[in-house]
Amino acid sequence: LYNRNMCLYEKYLSDIDALNDETIAEMKKYHEETKSLLKYYRMDIPQDTSDGLDAFNKKFTDHILGPDWHDFIFSTYDEFKDDYENYGKSEECLKKEFEEKVLVEFYAKMDDVFRDGFGTSSQSANNAFEGIAAIATNFFKG
Repeated sequence: LYNRNMCLYEKYLSDIDALNDETIAEMKKYHEETKSLLKYYRMDIPQDTSDGLDAFNKKFTDHILGPDWHDFIFSTYDEFKDDYENYGKSEECLKKEFEEKVLVEFYAKMDDVFRDGFGTSSQSANNAFEGIAAIATNFFKG
């Protein structure tokens, strides 16, 4: 399930300019299959992990795959871009940085969900991920 979610977000963010209603519909179908798997394996997955995935899906995935996907992703990008507007970077460079930043934040959020749910949090793991979490923006906080 973790890998399926990672693949979805990696594909989504690989080129936000290439997104259109057709690709969103394909990704939504893929996501629905992932949610079905989650329901199927619910007994094998700790409740905290299931709850974390459900919360994440309601807060973010439903928005990026919903009818207002375009407004959601590009308003988020515009907020990101406003922070870097004065640095003189090209639009292409900014989009690449945005895609990378959102993926890092996604990985950190999923790591939190799965480590907490499976009880695998350790001090060394926490220390390693503190650096990643430090660069997270408000996109995946919550």
